[in-house]
Amino acid sequence: MSLLRRLNIGMRAIPLVFGLLLAGCIPSLHPLFSSETLVSVEGIEGNWRANQGEELAFSPTATAGLYRAIFVDQNGAAFVFDVGATQIGSNTYLDFVPATTGFMTSEFFDLHISKWHSFAKLSQQDGSLRLSFGDAVWLRQFLNENPTATAFIEDDRVRLTGSTDELRAFVETHDAVLFDTEMVLVPAN
Repeated sequence: MSLLRRLNIGMRAIPLVFGLLLAGCIPSLHPLFSSETLVSVEGIEGNWRANQGEELAFSPTATAGLYRAIFVDQNGAAFVFDVGATQIGSNTYLDFVPATTGFMTSEFFDLHISKWHSFAKLSQQDGSLRLSFGDAVWLRQFLNENPTATAFIEDDRVRLTGSTDELRAFVETHDAVLFDTEMVLVPAN
């Protein structure tokens, strides 16, 4: 199946699939970065493959620190994300949000997509990318015990709603315990 066809199928399925992808991630109403905190990440561009067969391709945009990412799942469905790279302390993070610009979309369509952000800690080791995702179970327990630690709502999952600055402060404070699930990506070439 051609990439364009997979993108078209993926774009129509973003609300469902993005919700499923977030099952292992922590959704945030606001991004983890601002235009002032974007950083370029050396070595991120290109095609990457995970051990379960998923693929992730990063390409640069006109703005340093912003990338377009295409995620292809195990079934071959492709999903497009806008990704912002930022640094907090000595760690680099990637913020993912579904992309709709530049594809078959409209303002009316965009109103119906819930564009929650998710983020991962990025590290590079021996030519691989390592994305560490948040521990939603730890976060739920922590916020139930410390409900004023950061702004959030809770329904079927905890969703962070604080501003970008509040989110960055929360991540910096709890980085050591917040990220637990790692996806290792190796060059696909």
